[in-house]
Amino acid sequence: MEIKSIFEKNHRWVPILLLFLCLGTYGVYLPRLGFYWDDWMHLYYVNKYDVAPDVLYYTYRPLFAWLDVISISFLGLKPLYWHLFALGFYWLTAWSFWEVLKRIWPKQKERMVWAVMLFSVYPVFFKQSVAVVFRGHFFSFACFLLSVVFMIQAYRKRDVYWKYTILGMVTTLGHLFTIEYFTGLEIVRLVIIWLIISPQQDVWWDRLKITLKNWLPYLLMIVIFILWRFVFFQGQSDHLSISIRLRLGFS
Repeated sequence: MEIKSIFEKNHRWVPILLLFLCLGTYGVYLPRLGFYWDDWMHLYYVNKYDVAPDVLYYTYRPLFAWLDVISISFLGLKPLYWHLFALGFYWLTAWSFWEVLKRIWPKQKERMVWAVMLFSVYPVFFKQSVAVVFRGHFFSFACFLLSVVFMIQAYRKRDVYWKYTILGMVTTLGHLFTIEYFTGLEIVRLVIIWLIISPQQDVWWDRLKITLKNWLPYLLMIVIFILWRFVFFQGQSDHLSISIRLRLGFS
């Protein structure tokens, strides 16, 4: 059977293909890896001080803090468990990317499979071994991609519009409040809405109005995040720096 027919008729197997691809690329090295870079800081705070100080330390990234707390409660301090957990999020991100691509270009599944396979093993990212830190980044990225999936479903299934829109709004907050690195990707959301609307709307002004209308729920989430981060959030940097200086014996 040609690869095109496999991808187009049996695309439900793509997540399994991506899982084997991730395991074959990264999984063989996992038993040899340990903790690196800022992994130690995350593990130290949660393991030594339990919940409160970790949440305090990462007040500006609240979901990242709770991800730390929940993760260590069942992963402990075994590096292999953390690397498997991080690889799971990496695979979830690749799967989510596939779900986005096949909804934007449903007639180009073969090309989209190749694109997501390349995404899964893209050689520019060199920090896969920093499992504790970067599982949060992949969790946030996966939340963004899932929010896009829900957004597309909301547009195409108007009878359950609010069901998918609410799910999209929740996952948007999930990625914003986990780590702020992917906030800029919200601009891509406008482009995606424009692309999925294009086949139904030839008049660019009508297309723009529909695009902005469908973007409004997610714009609201961005506004909530910006207000919380820059208006209501009270940072803890001074408190932490004083505590560190006192512990090290500086005045």
